[in-house]
Amino acid sequence: MRLFQNLFQNLILKVSRIKARFVKNLLINFFKNRYKISLEEFARKNVNEYSSFNDFFTREFDEGVRPIDQTESTIVSPVDGKIMESGRVSDGKLFQLKNMEYNLSHLLNNNPKLIEAFKNASYVTIYLAPYNYHRVHLPYQGKLLHNQIIGGMAYKVNEQALKKINALYTKNTRQISQFESSKVNFCMIMVGAMNVSSISITDKNKDVYNKGEEFARFNLGSTVLMLFSGSENIKFPDHLKFGEKIKLGECIAKFR
Repeated sequence: MRLFQNLFQNLILKVSRIKARFVKNLLINFFKNRYKISLEEFARKNVNEYSSFNDFFTREFDEGVRPIDQTESTIVSPVDGKIMESGRVSDGKLFQLKNMEYNLSHLLNNNPKLIEAFKNASYVTIYLAPYNYHRVHLPYQGKLLHNQIIGGMAYKVNEQALKKINALYTKNTRQISQFESSKVNFCMIMVGAMNVSSISITDKNKDVYNKGEEFARFNLGSTVLMLFSGSENIKFPDHLKFGEKIKLGECIAKFR
């Protein structure tokens, strides 16, 4: 199964990077029509402006369409997406969906320092659908301390898959990125999905980021899971419930 997924993944990645105009426009237009994607909010509004399907998939927003809440007391969404879960780590466990738990230690690849740092963390999970924007930004300003890719499967991460596969986030390929700041230490786990396991850092030479600054991209939806230390100091707004749609830069938590 793993071998087949790897071969299929490599094929998809190669096809997504084809630059032949006819082929890449055919792929882009099919995807655009399939998911009813409007380019109104994006910097490049014509499919001919994209060099490949992957270039289209990781398309950038037009300037100003996603203002970042710069209030010092707020944590913002790093992506456009849908809330799948939020809460507090309890007894080393998080919820994948209601009544479906998984282990923090497995999510963090049994890294003892990370497990200790986030054993009482608040967390929020955001799902990116195929039609969403696929660049990932910082929810709060911070310095990158740890960055690691964990190899794994490439299961779908939509709601149907989450209901069927226990501890799905601990099984898929994922990137674990830990940051520190003056107010909170946090960890972003970017979970790859079917056809989306290629995750790339935007600037590998950078380690200090402002709130809302671009950090990474999913190359070819997927999921971003965030852990925030000191959960007693963090409050999620009442509207942050399962299924709630959220936009990049909007407040998802406040410091008490």
